[in-house]
Amino acid sequence: MKIDHFNAVKTLSEQRDAALVRQRRLQEEPLRRGGIIGSVAVVDVVTESDSRWFFGPRGLVLADPEPCDLIPAIGALGYFAWQPVSPDILPAPNKWMLPAGAKAAAATAPQPTLL
Repeated sequence: MKIDHFNAVKTLSEQRDAALVRQRRLQEEPLRRGGIIGSVAVVDVVTESDSRWFFGPRGLVLADPEPCDLIPAIGALGYFAWQPVSPDILPAPNKWMLPAGAKAAAATAPQPTLL
C-alpha cells in the first residue's frame, strides 16, 4: 500500500468516525436552533456538484467544521453581520426535535391552549 493511499484511507476512517460521533450526539441532544452552532471555512464556489444538497445555480464548498456552544442570534439569508442576543429568544424545540426519551415526556406534558 502506498503512503498516499494509506493517508487517504486513514483520513476517510477518521472522517467516518467523526461522523458517527456527531450522529450519536445528535441522537442524544435536542436539535439546536435560534443561534450560531459553529463555523466552517468556505473553500470554493461551484456551479456543478453530485451532492444531493446542491440545487444550483451555485454552491459553497465548506471545510473544517467547528461546533461551538449555542450563541443565541437572529439569522438572515446569505452572508450577514450577526450579533449575539438574549437567550430568551430561543424557541422551544418541537417534539420531533427531541431525543427519544424526551419525546415521551413531552407527549404527556400539558399543552398550552391557543386563543
